[in-house]
Amino acid sequence: MNDVYFACMQCLVYVDAGYRWAAFTLPDAGVQLESQIKADAVDAAHEYWNPPDDSNWLRDGIFPAVRKFLKSHGEHELFFGEHESFANPDSTDWFDWLEVSEDPNPSPRFFAETLGLVTWSSVRDWVKANRFPWWWSLPEYQDSARTRFEAIVRRRSQ
Repeated sequence: MNDVYFACMQCLVYVDAGYRWAAFTLPDAGVQLESQIKADAVDAAHEYWNPPDDSNWLRDGIFPAVRKFLKSHGEHELFFGEHESFANPDSTDWFDWLEVSEDPNPSPRFFAETLGLVTWSSVRDWVKANRFPWWWSLPEYQDSARTRFEAIVRRRSQ
């Protein structure tokens, strides 16, 4: 267990919680791994928000996105844990999720909602110019991603 996230189970949005730092500090504040959580418990987790001085990656990269996430989704059903715990790893249902971290994993929602792309060819161009999502080279996943992307674009244009 390394990568842990805060996930909004209502909006299907998640954010990087801060790698092992979150996994080791938050349980002491009552924010248990692999369980539903309350935003105010995270807000009150003093050790989590006060890492060692050499932890700029947390202060500058992780915490701003976490604060924004908690402010936007704090009244929703929240979960703290690994990605596989809130999004089904045995299906393509995870294509319905959107990561809102500083450096998010590209998903169909990322392409349509975050980048505002409206054609699959624009997604291909972005991927070639930036980075390949892990699923890009798997034809069955790419087909599912394209289907989800096109459905999102249709919904947004109505």
